[in-house]
Amino acid sequence: MSKKLINGILFIVGLGILALMAWNFGWENILENIQKTGWWFIPVIATWIPVYLMNTRAWQIILAQGKISFMKLFSYSITGFALNYITPVVGLGGEPYKVMLIRDRYGIEKSTSSIVLYNMLHMLSHFFFWLTAVLMIVFVSTFDTTTYIILAISFLIILGLIILFYAGHRKGVIFLFLKILGSIPGLKKMVARLREHNDAQLRHTDELIIELYNRRRGAFYRALLWEYLARIVSSAEFYFIMKAISIDVSFLEAIYISAGSSLIANIFFFIPLQLGTRESGLYLVFQSLGLTASTGIFVSLVTRIREFFWILVGLVLSRFHLNKTQEMNKLKVKNILFDFGGTLDTNGIHWSEMFWDAYVASGANVEKPEYEKAYVQANKEMVQGHVKTDFDFRDTISTQIRLQLENLANYQKITAGSISMMQQKITDLCYQKVEENIENSRKILTQLKSRNYRLGLVSNFHGNMPTVLQKFGLTPFFDVIVDSTLAGVSKPDPEIFRKALNEMDIKAEETAVVGDSYTRDIEASRKAGCKTIWLKGRSWKAWSGNETADIITDDITKLLNIL
Repeated sequence: MSKKLINGILFIVGLGILALMAWNFGWENILENIQKTGWWFIPVIATWIPVYLMNTRAWQIILAQGKISFMKLFSYSITGFALNYITPVVGLGGEPYKVMLIRDRYGIEKSTSSIVLYNMLHMLSHFFFWLTAVLMIVFVSTFDTTTYIILAISFLIILGLIILFYAGHRKGVIFLFLKILGSIPGLKKMVARLREHNDAQLRHTDELIIELYNRRRGAFYRALLWEYLARIVSSAEFYFIMKAISIDVSFLEAIYISAGSSLIANIFFFIPLQLGTRESGLYLVFQSLGLTASTGIFVSLVTRIREFFWILVGLVLSRFHLNKTQEMNKLKVKNILFDFGGTLDTNGIHWSEMFWDAYVASGANVEKPEYEKAYVQANKEMVQGHVKTDFDFRDTISTQIRLQLENLANYQKITAGSISMMQQKITDLCYQKVEENIENSRKILTQLKSRNYRLGLVSNFHGNMPTVLQKFGLTPFFDVIVDSTLAGVSKPDPEIFRKALNEMDIKAEETAVVGDSYTRDIEASRKAGCKTIWLKGRSWKAWSGNETADIITDDITKLLNIL
């Protein structure tokens, strides 16, 4: 089902539910309460503009990369909350919708994890908000012993929930949730199948959840602060409603009303639209303030009408969300063939530059022209049996570095006695970078697989490509692996790409080739009839300026925007 069709169905169903809600509520009742509120209804509605802006800022911090404009995320947030209000169960209808809107930009795992993280922080901010209310009650009012005991128990329960949520941020929640589901009779097999077919994607999503707290602690607390401030600002709604009926309350009392009523409503989160729970919460809160029950009912009715307004705004905004979200998959391909060296392992940096960076970082006293001469000679020697089929990637580059250093020694640019030490140091520097890039590539391959692309790999290598991929844990991503030494044909011969196409039984016109070398990857694959994505990074030779490809990018992570 297309996004456009889903969007249309949601809009029609949403309007239908909103109309039904308003009809049940009573149009006369709505008009009567709006008239009673008077011009104060304007600030009541306007209060939620900064609230939604703060919610959006928290979500944007979690997403980190600015691939979608803030205002677009703002409109997604409003629609998401609108769909949550009208969801029949649990109030989570807007979350899958938001995932659908951003997944082409961020990938399914990143999108899903951002929504899970946002909702965890959203709830965590409520816990802190409720703690604030409990402390306010204790310090502002005087109660009997029984009430203080109840408040103390509430404080400890909320504190325990905060600790639980922090544990979820530190250790992940998806596999914990699946473990709990798997213990429920009748669900064990379903959970097992889910993990069997989606283990890599689920694990990556959990890793992203863990990453926010463990590696981006500052972002975690900034997002939490915005959510907490949103709770505080939303309390102004109650302040304005009370002003409408000439009841003077302080802003602190408005915060207490907001926190107390939301605590009771969220205890019964599973009830659609919080029907009855909010009214009960407001009744109890207003009673504790010495106000009449009728006041609580009026406040509840006005907040319902405010919700109707923002639900309508959210549904209207949903009609504009897909205008620019269908930019993806510009090439309309089903299959992707990747280069390895200079692509998956370095993100577009030519290996001559990777090695040179390591030479400089290691403090090697070598000039670049001398190094380049040794680099070219070592490449020629690499095909003379120096690399064994059981060599992993570290073994491979270490061998290449040793050959470079031996050539530099022959040129009397370094001493033979320093080769071993320099080889170790330069290898360590290069391999550290490769590990970082491979980790990013793994995430990209995982997301592309989750979108049902068929993937293959075509590389000019030394007969040990299968070993390299196995050691990196990348083998399962590829339907075919073509190593030039094993295949007996190498780039820039287009035949090597035709070989991959034939082995995968796929059409060239439905296949994109991703590579960093213009001559070996882009020109050669174009001759084989494939579409091309040129990872244009640092090269040791200047470009002529006439190079073309279907898509040109400077970062492999941008593939998720292109495809």
